[in-house]
Amino acid sequence: MTNEKIINIINWAMLYALASLVVPVLPTHALLYYVILVGATGYVLHCRQERIDLRVVLIVLACVLSIVLNDPPALFKSWGRFGLFFLMLIVASPLCQNEKINTLRLKLFEGVMTVIGIITILSCLAYFLGIDLTIRPKGVTNLFFGGLTGNSMLLAVCTGLSVLYSFNLLLHRQYSRKYKKLHIAWLCVFLLASFLCLLLSGSRGAAISTIAGMLLLLYKQNKENVARFFLYIVILGALGTVTFTLWEPYTKALVEKQRGNDISGSATASRDNKWEARIDEFKSSPIFGIGFSAVDLQNKGDYMETEGIVETGTSWGGMLSMIGLMGFIPFLLLYAHSVWLLLIDEKCPYFSGLLAAVLCWFSVHMIVEGYVLAGGSFLCFILWLTIGAASAYHKLVCKQEKIKEVNNEVTV
Repeated sequence: MTNEKIINIINWAMLYALASLVVPVLPTHALLYYVILVGATGYVLHCRQERIDLRVVLIVLACVLSIVLNDPPALFKSWGRFGLFFLMLIVASPLCQNEKINTLRLKLFEGVMTVIGIITILSCLAYFLGIDLTIRPKGVTNLFFGGLTGNSMLLAVCTGLSVLYSFNLLLHRQYSRKYKKLHIAWLCVFLLASFLCLLLSGSRGAAISTIAGMLLLLYKQNKENVARFFLYIVILGALGTVTFTLWEPYTKALVEKQRGNDISGSATASRDNKWEARIDEFKSSPIFGIGFSAVDLQNKGDYMETEGIVETGTSWGGMLSMIGLMGFIPFLLLYAHSVWLLLIDEKCPYFSGLLAAVLCWFSVHMIVEGYVLAGGSFLCFILWLTIGAASAYHKLVCKQEKIKEVNNEVTV
């Protein structure tokens, strides 16, 4: 079997496994994601490694030391969760690199964006058909719409990234010249459906993250003409104001959530206690953290006593509190470097723009949701896959440029 076929098989298998983490009605088994992840890990390790990213190695080392030095309570299953996280890093992050692995990550990233777009479109259709697969306790009603996903927060992620995906396609005119009008109309419907579902999901964090990602796309597209960049912002603002009466009825979930927080005395009332807890945990052990996938046992609202699942309320704060500065600093360097390389890239503005926008989206969203170290989470995999795809893109582009230079020298 050729490497191309193996990559395609792994790609399709991972896409289905990831979709099954989001869409509860897909026929699957609880261990499917783990089995496919192990298989993909085996393929990556089987390939001859050309480069190992030292920054990811330092993150892994910080995770190990945080467990060894702190010995977190068995309740949190730190070693088991670290093992799953490490497998995910091997497949998705830039930890191991060569041309085949980089190709796999780029294909997988493109596939994930397509799957997310399909889930969003079908969820929008489901809304008008009165279908909502959100898992809720019996007898409990909820303003927040989850569509085809297990809960509204997952839909918020899919819709936010779908907005960026469709907006980027329109910005870079990624449509057929032969069927130009039809494809533009389809992309506009895609964008509007994504925006509508984003409002229905009721996630303020996802909404703000999406705005940040769109602004980055506009900036990258017009960084040589700052006046035009601000003009586009004014136009989009005016368009949103003029059409407000059309989409205002779909903002009930957002309004109710904000009203509840205002009554509690803060716009971020639902996160304030968790953020303060992460700060206290970080202060208690700033270098090595308090332990991978662990929180202070006194913060009973931040973990499930039966399963040890933690909810940090923030990825940035969770990383600082769990693995300390030893893990946070290399992650920040890796993240910032990835965004910077994508922003200055001019080889393929469409693809580098999409990667940069998704990373920008996550950088904001990680303030209010904790998943950066949760290897079994859909969001965690997509985050690290985007970082891995960004690195893969840069390596493949650099390689192509070197080949061109060699060919030019030979020609001369």
